[in-house]
Amino acid sequence: EMAIEEAIESLQDRWALQKVVTAKHTDVEEVVLAAEMADVASNIQAFETELTLLLRKRFGEVFREQGFQLQETFEQAVEFIESMLAAQSLWLTLFGLIQYDSTGLLDMLPGFKQAFASADASLRRVLSKVVSYDTVKEMMPLISDTRTRQVHFTVSKTPQDILDDLEGCKKLLSTWLDQRRSFYPRFYLLSDEELIKVLSQGMQSPRRLGKCLPRILHGVHALEFATAVHSTGNEVTAVSSKLGEHLSLGGQIKFRVRETSLETWFQELEARISQALKVGVMDGVRKMSTNRLAHWAVEQCLQIVLLSFRVQWTGLVERALDVVDYGESLKALQELEASNLDNVAKVAQYLRNMRLDPLKRTKYSIIAAYESWGVDSIRYLSNNNARWIKVVI
Repeated sequence: EMAIEEAIESLQDRWALQKVVTAKHTDVEEVVLAAEMADVASNIQAFETELTLLLRKRFGEVFREQGFQLQETFEQAVEFIESMLAAQSLWLTLFGLIQYDSTGLLDMLPGFKQAFASADASLRRVLSKVVSYDTVKEMMPLISDTRTRQVHFTVSKTPQDILDDLEGCKKLLSTWLDQRRSFYPRFYLLSDEELIKVLSQGMQSPRRLGKCLPRILHGVHALEFATAVHSTGNEVTAVSSKLGEHLSLGGQIKFRVRETSLETWFQELEARISQALKVGVMDGVRKMSTNRLAHWAVEQCLQIVLLSFRVQWTGLVERALDVVDYGESLKALQELEASNLDNVAKVAQYLRNMRLDPLKRTKYSIIAAYESWGVDSIRYLSNNNARWIKVVI
């Protein structure tokens, strides 16, 4: 650049000299001198153009270098802030899970609370420094120090380090909860928060299972406990639905605080409910042997009544189809149809009774729908498929 500037100065001096010389020469000489002056002017312009390009290039490189430095600074700031936000979000999640533990359940998880406490302390130290700055530019020394692991600001871990520690805590907790779910698969129906709440409160008493119970055992809304003087108050004797239906378990399911495994207790409860339903259906089939509707039906769980109806109705249809004589078989089906129609009429009469409570009214309505389905099915078999019945017989 300096050489070009000197060349331009030399040419400008030559230009001034040519102007002086031109004033003393003839016309022919003026033409020659004008050509030389034009050549000098062209050289001056070319040099000035080259100088301008060199200056632009030099300033462009300086600006580009500063731009790269600024870009790197902002990338560092963005990385720092994103890690901080992610660490805060994960901290809130883990802190919320810990709050659901009201009985020290997570003390059973080795190293979890210690690891979380360490990450919590590191996060609080970083946050205490961050809140003292008004702008990102003012915060850059802190960002640089945490990136180079300096301790000038009493910060020994970067936000990314803290995030990694918190993710380790979450992985430890998730692995432990999945182990509990593997013992009793219905726990997969619960979120981590709900499962911790169930395990924590259920350790003390089944009475504290609360709103999560219907999520674990569908249709079971509440538990009924023994009230005898010698009982501990934690023995379950029956379950009830949201509508108030009652299902007796035929005995007690015992629970000892901090001794009984909640997974084992739920497995026993589920098995006892299944057994109670099975016994109820067998008893219902015996009571419905004549296929005549009785008031006992609405006193039982609706699930038992409907299963009993299906089993009994299917058995009667099979017996009718097993008759060798076609006419006798058709007659048996028609008698069953008449029985179903009679039941539908009875249910309709019951439903017209405005003194029925909502639960009984619902039960009678569903029973009426099942009886009507039985009528339609028998008519389909006896009227539209007489030839098929002959083939079966």
